Amino acid sequence: MLEFYTIESPLAQPRNSILGQLISVVIGVCIHKLFAMSPHYESIRWVGGALACATATAAMALTKTVHPPAGATALLAVVDRTAAGLGWSLIYIVLIGCAIMLGTALLVNNIQSRYPSYWWTPEDLRRKIPDIGMEKPDMERQSETTLEPDDHEEEEPEIVLRKGGVLIIRGDVTLDPDEKTYLETIADRL
Repeated sequence: MLEFYTIESPLAQPRNSILGQLISVVIGVCIHKLFAMSPHYESIRWVGGALACATATAAMALTKTVHPPAGATALLAVVDRTAAGLGWSLIYIVLIGCAIMLGTALLVNNIQSRYPSYWWTPEDLRRKIPDIGMEKPDMERQSETTLEPDDHEEEEPEIVLRKGGVLIIRGDVTLDPDEKTYLETIADRL
């Protein structure tokens, strides 16, 4: 559902879908192997399933790779007898399934729209230099300069939301009053 109907969601992006599933299946198989050492395994299997799902959810949250279906993968790796019987092979099967799902999503979703929104992360991972009154390196200073657009180039349409309700509209963008109010409300919440 995520990779075909909510393609702009961070939960549906390749990093989350593949790493979330990988983390969850590894945790699920490990917990299954741990609980299987108990002579009372059949009577406590449900505890292992709950622990696998909770641990996988926490691990995905810590690594910022949350992918909700992966919680079910960790659960099934413990409570489903067929999946649990596969042992470590389940990891390869899940990864092959992820690759097939991603390939299909790339084909189908790029017919009418753009998928993925990003491959790894939407965040800017470049190192930021804190402004504490020290002079920045030359390369950093160069990136701060803005180039004036040529007279014959049109300015690209852009809507910028800033903290405190500041809404900046550049280029050829027309908004009706309701849209403008909605965007100002969102900017005010930043």
